[in-house]
Amino acid sequence: MKLNPLLVIAILTASIFGFLNLTQNSLGETKEFFSNLNLTSSVYIVVKKPMEVRGIYVSSYTAASPKRMDELIQLIKETELNGVVIDIKDSWGRVVMGEKLDLLLKKLRDERIYTIARIVVFQDPELVKIRPELALKDKSTGKIWRDFRGIPWLDPASKEVWDYNVALARQALKMGFDEVNFDYIRFPSDGKISDIAYPIWDGKGEKYETISELFDYLSQKLKLHNKFLSVDLFGLVLTRDDGLGIGQRLIDAADKFHFICPMVYPSHYYQGFDEFSEPAKHPYEVIYRSLSQGREVLKGSSSRLRSWLQDFDQGAVYDEKMVSLEIKATRDAETFGWLLWNPYNVYTREAILGR
Repeated sequence: MKLNPLLVIAILTASIFGFLNLTQNSLGETKEFFSNLNLTSSVYIVVKKPMEVRGIYVSSYTAASPKRMDELIQLIKETELNGVVIDIKDSWGRVVMGEKLDLLLKKLRDERIYTIARIVVFQDPELVKIRPELALKDKSTGKIWRDFRGIPWLDPASKEVWDYNVALARQALKMGFDEVNFDYIRFPSDGKISDIAYPIWDGKGEKYETISELFDYLSQKLKLHNKFLSVDLFGLVLTRDDGLGIGQRLIDAADKFHFICPMVYPSHYYQGFDEFSEPAKHPYEVIYRSLSQGREVLKGSSSRLRSWLQDFDQGAVYDEKMVSLEIKATRDAETFGWLLWNPYNVYTREAILGR
């Protein structure tokens, strides 16, 4: 694919999908953007001192609702929260940019709220529609492979996919986001993994070698912008170094990102982890012990740990007490802030009122 200079920023500035319209014309505009990738433009901004972010996840749907955003901004003002993570490309590959997002970012800046743009990388059904040759295939049928939820994935070794996400990140930083956060930088973790045929990855090396190469690539391409970069990893990378079968190792992300964000949701730890038959019922112990081990791995690294915490019921009821224990664990482990995840963007106010 030939890269066409100076077009990508113009296309993005004109809005890729539109902030409210996530369906109409999205496929055509994504196709135009992808076919005109350009990675030569740079935005140089004076670097700011890293701050301890205590944030919440905000979906693009919530971000598009002035009423809901006013409610969440008020929640932030009344609690110890100081940041938001907003989907720029979600798990369905829908890209969200445009004038309305610009206005929201201005409002958040006026309120002194730290803004993080979340980009889901390899789980991208929209791009699969445009470039099916880059998608994982089923060995037996030759059709698009899908995970247990029916979602297709892109080949993690595709440099074209890497460049697409770099371009999106650059535009997010140009728009004024304080940080770009990458999620789903990994090989698939569920579904019939043995049935996957990779169009690009040759399968000869370890999966973590490919993901490590991508970590290097993102760091090289985006640190020119002098803003902050973060990556989401499975919580188990803090205690294991085998790649987890998905290509994620904590050591490979070290020094490539300002913040490494392990998803230490206790509900996602396996039965028997650290001898707990039900890890979800022991949020403090699971998180504190995991982060403590992770800190040892990162000793001497410039990267800081900032965890994703669960604020949803799974494995146990996560009420004020449980969420508070999670937050306490991150502090006792001497890490750098935390982010709350709830898919519906409804958060336990009593747990975040302050120390």
